Amino acid sequence: MDRRVFLKSAAFAGFSIATLPATLLRANADGSKILRMAYGAEVLTLDPIKTTYGADILIQGMMYARLLHANADRTEVGPGLAESWDIADDGKTYTFHLREAKFSDGSPITAEDVAFSWNRMRFQKDSAYAAPFQPLTKIEAKDARTVVMTLDRKFTPFLTLTEIWNTGIVPKAAVEKMGDDAFAKAPVTSGPFKFVELKPGDRVVLGRNEHYYRQGEPKIDGVEFRYVPDDNTRVSMFQAGELDVCLGVPAPRMAELKAAGFRADPEPSSTTYDMLINHSAEPFNDLKFRQAVSYGIDRTAINAAVTLGLGTPASSIMSPTLDFFDKSLPVIARDVEKAKALLAESGKTGASFELIQNAGSADEEKAAVLI
Repeated sequence: MDRRVFLKSAAFAGFSIATLPATLLRANADGSKILRMAYGAEVLTLDPIKTTYGADILIQGMMYARLLHANADRTEVGPGLAESWDIADDGKTYTFHLREAKFSDGSPITAEDVAFSWNRMRFQKDSAYAAPFQPLTKIEAKDARTVVMTLDRKFTPFLTLTEIWNTGIVPKAAVEKMGDDAFAKAPVTSGPFKFVELKPGDRVVLGRNEHYYRQGEPKIDGVEFRYVPDDNTRVSMFQAGELDVCLGVPAPRMAELKAAGFRADPEPSSTTYDMLINHSAEPFNDLKFRQAVSYGIDRTAINAAVTLGLGTPASSIMSPTLDFFDKSLPVIARDVEKAKALLAESGKTGASFELIQNAGSADEEKAAVLI
């Protein structure tokens, strides 16, 4: 998810992707097949431990292999870089047995690389998303092909966590030689695609990793991941054949694309649309005022108007598509009288505030107006 802070006034959970129908990718002049994608957010870093940002996560998922690999609907995980694993009877020790694999520079992926990658993700101070791994206390290479991880308690989600983006395996030698900053701009990868080029504010270009451990994969020669912030510009480029995949499509354009013969079937998304607030500044430094605003927002109506029924009213910053989501959480219903009473209790009846939304986002603009 791109946004991490949440007032319980989120209007709806989002949806994404439209792609071309079942046609082959157009070959470049040199005969190569490059998947051209565009997204409304810019890639900021290529280091998997340094981000929780949507664009970074999307591109890094193509660049780095993880210990385990999720199936298409994410209901279970299976072998990845680890071809097998053992769990101790007490549930606190996990032993991963690695397959033979190589990085994009041809060097072998060893247990030392895995332990290095996980230790920097778990313990490095600027690791952006170590919180879910708090039960993990020790990661060590037992031998060249065996990694042992020790937890301080039984933790059911642990295996699922071994395949999220920030557990992508990086080469210890390259990171230590280049340093974090340089590596984040031109990394050596372990996944299906290798780094080719980063143009800040424009695009990331990836090529087929000929050393990828999954034989015959990937089936294309590369990916061009472009930053196009305006929703309608992105869709127009897609319609004109400049893109093969358009990520982030305004709901009204979905029906238009489908009618034109494009594949435009939104998949469940982990995106949520949130109203972010500053709790330390007037007028939102008062709990009653925050509650008044929350009760004044009609999430159900906004969801219907913005997503045309493709999204769902949000009950949490977390999407219902995520594992372990509590589906019993209620959507806060609009209650004008309660909002007025809370506003009076806050003593801020004359207060006002501005909503600032991302330029070019049609859905966000409509939601902001309705809020």
